[in-house]
Amino acid sequence: FDGGILEYKLYRSISGVYDPIPIAILNPSQLNYTDDLSGVYSDGKICYRIEAVEAFNTYNFSEVSSSNELCILFSPKIFIPNAFTPNGINPVFSPVVSNIEFSTYHLTIMNRWGQKVFESFDKNYGWNGTIQSNGKRATDDVYVYIFEAQDERGNPIFKQGFVSLIE
Repeated sequence: FDGGILEYKLYRSISGVYDPIPIAILNPSQLNYTDDLSGVYSDGKICYRIEAVEAFNTYNFSEVSSSNELCILFSPKIFIPNAFTPNGINPVFSPVVSNIEFSTYHLTIMNRWGQKVFESFDKNYGWNGTIQSNGKRATDDVYVYIFEAQDERGNPIFKQGFVSLIE
């Protein structure tokens, strides 16, 4: 740049969407930045882009140059509880997941005879202990869960286990 660098603007994309407001504006001498991702929920892919803003040059205007995009893929994190109490402290059974492709989320709950009692394709919609087909309360028992999804690379994730419904 003819006029030198005025500042660098750092942008972050979460789940494929860039925020139009930079996460940081850095002075030209700052050559690194640590991004705090605590509390950031994504499908496992976070990307960054930097804009270099030129100080006013000899022609009295300023240009902006954008970097290539750098993307980081994070491994999926999955926690699946083994019990819940519909009228208690933990009233909904739902896997706690991050860094997955949320559009591929699929949770199925079956009773001991293999009959489906609940199904969800939405990570925000868990099982509250009622049978989905008739709305009646399920009995206190042990149920089978099947959790399926994909990570950001398209690799399948499959978890199967037991969950106890306890009144």
